[in-house]
Amino acid sequence: MPLRLGDKGLKRLISAGQIDASYYRARYGAEISDKEVIRHFLNRSTYDGRSYSDKFDAIGYLRSNPDVIAEEYSPLWHYAAYGKDQERAIDAKWRDFSWIPEDVEYVAPDIPCEATESPTIAIHLHIFYRDYLNRFLALLSNVRFEFDLLISTPFEDIEDASHAFYDLPNVRRVDCRVGENRGRNFGPFLVDFREDLQDYDFVLHLHSKKSLYSGDEQAGWASFAQTFLLGDHHVVYRHLQIMRADPTIGLLALTPFYKLPHWANHTLKNRDTVRDLAGRLDFEPELGFHSYPVGGMFWMRPSAMKAMLEYPWSYSDFPAEDGQTDGALQHSLERCTGSICRAGGSNVLYYEPWSNRYALNRYDELAVYKKESKASLVRLAPHFEVVSSDVFDTLVYRRSMDVEIGKRAVGLRLVNEGLIDSIDNFVTLRNKTELELRVAGNFVGDVELEQVYRRLAIILDAGHLDLEEFCDLEFEADLADQRPRLAVVDALNEIGRRTRLIFTSDSYYSKEQIRRLIARAGIHAPHEIFVSSALQARKDNGRIWAHIARILDVERDRILHIGDNIVSDIQIATENGLATFIVMHPMDKFGACMDRGIDLDAFSAPMRAHWLRMAEAIGCDPFFEHGTMIHVD
Repeated sequence: MPLRLGDKGLKRLISAGQIDASYYRARYGAEISDKEVIRHFLNRSTYDGRSYSDKFDAIGYLRSNPDVIAEEYSPLWHYAAYGKDQERAIDAKWRDFSWIPEDVEYVAPDIPCEATESPTIAIHLHIFYRDYLNRFLALLSNVRFEFDLLISTPFEDIEDASHAFYDLPNVRRVDCRVGENRGRNFGPFLVDFREDLQDYDFVLHLHSKKSLYSGDEQAGWASFAQTFLLGDHHVVYRHLQIMRADPTIGLLALTPFYKLPHWANHTLKNRDTVRDLAGRLDFEPELGFHSYPVGGMFWMRPSAMKAMLEYPWSYSDFPAEDGQTDGALQHSLERCTGSICRAGGSNVLYYEPWSNRYALNRYDELAVYKKESKASLVRLAPHFEVVSSDVFDTLVYRRSMDVEIGKRAVGLRLVNEGLIDSIDNFVTLRNKTELELRVAGNFVGDVELEQVYRRLAIILDAGHLDLEEFCDLEFEADLADQRPRLAVVDALNEIGRRTRLIFTSDSYYSKEQIRRLIARAGIHAPHEIFVSSALQARKDNGRIWAHIARILDVERDRILHIGDNIVSDIQIATENGLATFIVMHPMDKFGACMDRGIDLDAFSAPMRAHWLRMAEAIGCDPFFEHGTMIHVD
């Protein structure tokens, strides 16, 4: 929405040097008039993240004031109207924030493109929401190059209304096709138009996006993508010039919208579908945190995306529409476009509008997380009635980095007693038995450790076993391997002095066993414990939060949950209405500090032990205040 700011307000900002047209032109390379700079401020500053003078850092202000991010405010307008009187400041750590590290910044080639003919360009729009017809019509009215317009939609009335696009000034032809409502934007893109797309030099893919994880419309994200991929002709001209001059660039996208939670730069629930897609299209899957065109909008060189465009897609490849927020093929395709491009020998270029910089092949997916600290967590907690913490790999970690260590201890005992032939076979049997019990319960509740060993005693024909002894053996061996993550322990002890503190764990261990583990970690602040085996509800399906909210008599949005598992602790908790704070898993932190991946299982025992100690030294502290990059020969 454009700002409603009168002439007096504008004059005050200009006279105070807060809007400086010369600065804006120099920083963003736009040969525009003072009036157009003002127009940019009025129409874009609610979402563009750009600074309009060297006296005010827009992104720094937003990052330092999360409540302003949560609304559709122009940061400079908010500061002038409220922030200055409220003595709001910009935290030094957020000044000049960028997703782009110095070592991946891209320098465009100085050599102009040699082609004398204009490139053939197609713009593909997938329109699901009817109000986007006018949005896209206004956007395309300002396009300054010739293009073919390809429109996909699941609705015939949108096809009828698409005739309005025929009169656009630079459109050569309009082709609107009605398809199935499957696969969101990627289904129609690849089913209805994949053969047509291969006839063009460059293709822009946009769609009518309205949601950002919360389920509510986030117009800013859509406007951000549409403006800097198509609407700003100065920026788009440079995009196309770079792609024409550098034939290695196969895909051009934006760095993440500043309002996007940084954990969106992750595979999330798509691990299995990403692996399946990698098998189909023959590329190396990127799992965990990685860079990709978040939001699924981009410029592409079709010749660089042959693996995706030549695959014989059909609507049956995509699931029926059921309001999926993640985990479907379309979500995996979004995460894999960059991988597909690189597998074909081309590069991906990311553009960051507020810094006016390009990054080659990756941005820093953890750039936001690296600014967090123990102090950040302590400062955040008082804004909530309840602070919940995960236990395993959040509060404590295993020195061996082996989640099966307790089971192996039991396996060794059973091997010595001649009840099973190998430790590995016992671990496999133990896990299979636990899974069968969960399946029998339709994954609604959870299992207790005693249930598992009662079933194992029957399977092994070992009715003489002391079930309590074996349950204790598994837990005690696991407990002995656990070490506290001291930064988290310190933060939670401080938080617990002022805020209601609970621990929430998906575990077959009993509440009393979890209590022992928490006490051993060094938690002395008052706290309560909620364990899935007792509640018969788990975090990884979200059911536990309704139980906890009811027991504590608190609204879910008044709970802050802290955890390491990006899916169960963060994504699913967020979907269930909680606020969340990531505490990075030790191995994720270790991996983020490496310049390439380390497969511990590929090493000999002595080398594995060496790297485990390295992983422990780096990963036990989840924050990056003292983190260093490790280079591996």
